[in-house]
Amino acid sequence: MIVKAKLDGLSGYKSNVKIGLATSLENLDNLIYLQEKKTGSSGSVDFSQLNAGNYYIDAYYEFGNDNYYGIAQVQIVSGIDKEVVLILK
Repeated sequence: MIVKAKLDGLSGYKSNVKIGLATSLENLDNLIYLQEKKTGSSGSVDFSQLNAGNYYIDAYYEFGNDNYYGIAQVQIVSGIDKEVVLILK
């Protein structure tokens, strides 16, 4: 699964955004991540080789004095590549 991070109201994807992947909303709320990565220069991260199922992702980004956050639930289906654009507000 590819996750791209974008700030609400701005064009382009952001690099250096912290993105966490969890197996449940409870784990996400408690910062218990299956994987945690930062977006690269393309504004995306690759959470590869995930088993089929439901996952939760969140993202956090600091820009000056402002903090941006986004959350989403995604379903991974075996054999299908998934791309998610997460809008941070």
